Amino acid sequence: MAKPQSEDRFTQIPNEELEKLARMHLRPNQWQVLLVIIRKTYGFHKKVDYIANKQIEEATILGKAVVSRCLKGLSVNPRP
Repeated sequence: MAKPQSEDRFTQIPNEELEKLARMHLRPNQWQVLLVIIRKTYGFHKKVDYIANKQIEEATILGKAVVSRCLKGLSVNPRP
């Protein structure tokens, strides 16, 4: 595993959001996509952002169709 370059290179996620994530029942590919979304938003101190499917594909090494299915599944999966 790569050694972090500095102590401030991390993604802060509010505890309330982590607790919601802990109750979600997702497939492994959906978790991969969700983690990329979290990294691209909270990792850059944003609550929302436009993330191209291509960015998710490259970050997860998942195919275009798989990413699209995961995003569709995540959008219909109600938050607890």
